[in-house]
Amino acid sequence: MPQGLMTEAMPISDERQTSFVSDLQKGITASAELLQTSVEDLKTASWKNLIRLRLPLPRRGEQSKLKQVYLICESRDRSLIRPIKEYLFKQTWK
Repeated sequence: MPQGLMTEAMPISDERQTSFVSDLQKGITASAELLQTSVEDLKTASWKNLIRLRLPLPRRGEQSKLKQVYLICESRDRSLIRPIKEYLFKQTWK
């Protein structure tokens, strides 16, 4: 999310969206991270986390513990996150 969202400088006019953002901010757990930063900082943080998460593929017959990455953005930012999206799809997590 952009920095300053839900402040006087960047108010949200729709009460449903305000409620959604508030619930996101309150519901962050140890296994999740909510970034309120620029798209460039998001890309940097994403790359660092992806590199850290490189895990070996499970051997045949072993249960896999899949990692899930949700990449959510506004339509206007889709071209900015394309490199991250392409990287994620190409990974074999070796």
